[in-house]
Amino acid sequence: MQVERAVSDLHFDTTFGDFNSWCGGGSSGIGRDNGVWNMEEKISCLVDLQIKGEFHNVNGGLMNLLRNCLESEGQNSRSILSGYVDHFQSIRFEDGGFGCGWRNIQMLSSHLLAQKREAKDVLFGGSGFVPDIPSLQRWLEIAWERGFDEPGSNQFNHTIYGSKKWIGATDCAALLRSFGLRARIMDFGPKESESLYLSVPGSSV
Repeated sequence: MQVERAVSDLHFDTTFGDFNSWCGGGSSGIGRDNGVWNMEEKISCLVDLQIKGEFHNVNGGLMNLLRNCLESEGQNSRSILSGYVDHFQSIRFEDGGFGCGWRNIQMLSSHLLAQKREAKDVLFGGSGFVPDIPSLQRWLEIAWERGFDEPGSNQFNHTIYGSKKWIGATDCAALLRSFGLRARIMDFGPKESESLYLSVPGSSV
């Protein structure tokens, strides 16, 4: 099993919540709007600064490995596997305790980049790779600023970069939808809790 490494992982800077400073704007006045970067400039900046995330390159593919393991069990059961995904693993000293949601986004994105040409053209500015967690946090902030998942944005006070707070399926959906992709949240649970699941916009049981 080989590991594809980024230049540096979890490259948080000291201006966690300030996108203008992160892009080199702010008081320096580089942005066109009195030092404040507009949306187009923020996206362009992020495309240039985002870093490729680290993942484990499983020989033969992760799904083939899972298929072989399931078939070797010899039990009378049925399993459904997805298509190609890269294996983005949480690392205790980097994202332990909070990274699972971001790793899920990375794995979903790796599938879309490999299997869907239309997704590859739009995801992460057409970069062709899955960014690391700090870059994904910036992309989610952009999605919020563009009006995707306003309740979720309010819950995090519109800022997630540099945070170790948990995220969930609604944040993943907001991020993917911000690139023009269709995303539906599927909830699984007891029938008596159905009303709670359907309270989330875009969800179904």
